[in-house]
Amino acid sequence: MIYEDATRDNWEKLANAIILTAVKDFRKEYRQLLKNPKSRMAEAEVASLIRFFTSEYFSSLTSVDGEFLVRKLKSKVEEKINAKKRGSS
Repeated sequence: MIYEDATRDNWEKLANAIILTAVKDFRKEYRQLLKNPKSRMAEAEVASLIRFFTSEYFSSLTSVDGEFLVRKLKSKVEEKINAKKRGSS
């Protein structure tokens, strides 16, 4: 029983690490895409991450709604960029 709990905890930690890495990557690439909308690399990375967040695999890792997460991440990145613009004006 203890072994099963430890195994489940390890799988949850791995799933969380995968998701957190994807979130970090999405923020970075989306910020890059907003700064340089012609960047094909950033555009491809953002598209790839959106596919991940809306995939069955993502759903198997978490109960979080991937489409909702993408909307929130985009909104937060945009807010941060706009706040910096207002602060530098």
